[in-house]
Amino acid sequence: MGMDNGLNKMFRMDAAHAQMKTNKERVHPVTEEEIELGEHDRSLSDIFQDKEEQDRFLNSFCATKNKAMSEEIAKALIEKTEFTPEQNKFLETMRSGYNLRRAEAERVREMLDENEIQRIARLDPKIQQVVGKIGAEKAAELLGREFEKLAIVDEAAFRKVVKQMRSVREIGEHESVKALQQSVDDALRKYGISEDKYWEATQTGTTTETQQNLVDLAKQQYGWFRSAIDFATKGKLSREAGAKLYANFEDQRAVINECNKHLKVVGGVLQGTLTPEVNLAIQKAMLEGGEVQDHRVENNVTTVQDYRRVKEESDPSKVATLGRWDKYTKEQLPRELAKMKKHNLAALTAAERGTLNDSMKGSFAKAEMDRRKGYRIGDALAALVGFLLGSGLADETDIKNELTDIK
Repeated sequence: MGMDNGLNKMFRMDAAHAQMKTNKERVHPVTEEEIELGEHDRSLSDIFQDKEEQDRFLNSFCATKNKAMSEEIAKALIEKTEFTPEQNKFLETMRSGYNLRRAEAERVREMLDENEIQRIARLDPKIQQVVGKIGAEKAAELLGREFEKLAIVDEAAFRKVVKQMRSVREIGEHESVKALQQSVDDALRKYGISEDKYWEATQTGTTTETQQNLVDLAKQQYGWFRSAIDFATKGKLSREAGAKLYANFEDQRAVINECNKHLKVVGGVLQGTLTPEVNLAIQKAMLEGGEVQDHRVENNVTTVQDYRRVKEESDPSKVATLGRWDKYTKEQLPRELAKMKKHNLAALTAAERGTLNDSMKGSFAKAEMDRRKGYRIGDALAALVGFLLGSGLADETDIKNELTDIK
């Protein structure tokens, strides 16, 4: 029993060390504070049984790291063959990295709140257009969501945003900036000026007009005694107060301008998420209201389950094609006869039957080829789907030549 207790204690200590090591890696990308994975601590089962997660993981995250390995894993899943040791190792490494990236992206997204998006919009006309169409709150929700997607597929873009936001944070936390803000607060308190009045007086920027505004503002706050002294000294008191306030304001503008340089870079990255599909979703929300919904493409092939569906509905082999042709004729023939006001095939002349036969074969063959061209395929599945659709009957002529006559 004593040995068991000793082993248990050592195992607990080993687990604690492992957890400490892991936690050091799990830090907020901007603030560097420790973060928990929470709901992002997903198993491979959690990932592959959720279509959106599987798409992000396999086609975006894994494929950008090692496309060939990702294709091999997709193939193993489709063909139901056992993973190799190398594939198992790759999947576990990717799972850990993916879960961390999802958690990191979420934390950065939380920082891109309504106020931050409004600041970026003042610097970026395209982001301002989005805010103008759907409002700052919805713009923040949309751009944050699209940023999270970008973070999975484009690590360089993600790290660029993190770097810029970290720089803004470091500027704000620098002792000199804190001291500057304290100096501004002290001066406003000393001269009895509210923050609203101060910002109103400085809205023209670092100009001589602003400097005079601050002199006038300081003078307006004086009581009769100070006003008398200021008058007696030909405005010396108000000029000194205005100079002090203006010097602080110049320093504040320098800090803000430095932050704006970094925020402009963030805006440029966010611009990249405004794809034609996203812009259409924005226009739809602008016209109809409600949330900005993702523009979904029905024929996306992004998961193993999608591949199996495609194989079932578009397998170009002769046997599969003839099976779909048989189903098509059973469903479509009655409609065609109704258009011709005929009750059955026997009521058609040989010429009418020949024309109908050619017409239905042509429509079916065209639909078959159109469906193959309409798929949008994820990176890890591209080679497999390409091989599937590139085999068997190759074009409309091949398909029509293999079809049986309508019966």
